[in-house]
Amino acid sequence: ASGVFASIANMHNVPRYRLDSGNDPYALCRKEGYSDTEYRACYNQMNSMVMLMSDSSFEHALGYTNTIAPLKYRAEAVSGIAVIYLQDLKQHDRSLDPNATLSACTALPNALAPACISGLIGGIVEFGAPGKQYETMLALCEAESHTTETRRLCYEHLQTAAKNTYASPLLKSICARIPPERQTDDCTTDH
Repeated sequence: ASGVFASIANMHNVPRYRLDSGNDPYALCRKEGYSDTEYRACYNQMNSMVMLMSDSSFEHALGYTNTIAPLKYRAEAVSGIAVIYLQDLKQHDRSLDPNATLSACTALPNALAPACISGLIGGIVEFGAPGKQYETMLALCEAESHTTETRRLCYEHLQTAAKNTYASPLLKSICARIPPERQTDDCTTDH
């Protein structure tokens, strides 16, 4: 289902298709009759249209999620925006500003912080410099503008992503850079 919605979101950019959601990038997702899986896919995959409508502003893009209910669908939208934001930075040859990005995440209701942090880490893995994504993930987790909870979430997601991305010698090196009190089983278990 996600591929269908991603394609529709991307087609909004092409004049010959004459698709128009007005000022609501999630208009299609608000229609009745979808399954839960389809609603989740729709809210997550409208991310490219949201980023385009927000002129590449992460904070502005997240603002489009304010009217999404229930919260589980808003979390899908937030996660999708966080991922696509990293792609947008790469396409425009810009670097991630960890503090500004985290400020946008922490301005969201607390229940959405996990989706925002998870999306950012996922976006870094997907669109970061190959083999060096961990440097950006560490910079994000070390940023000053974290709350206690978002810092914990960031390190947890970093460790899971690192375990799933890097071989043992590099993983051990990455884990050595994480404060011991923030290490999870992904770093404390022998690999």
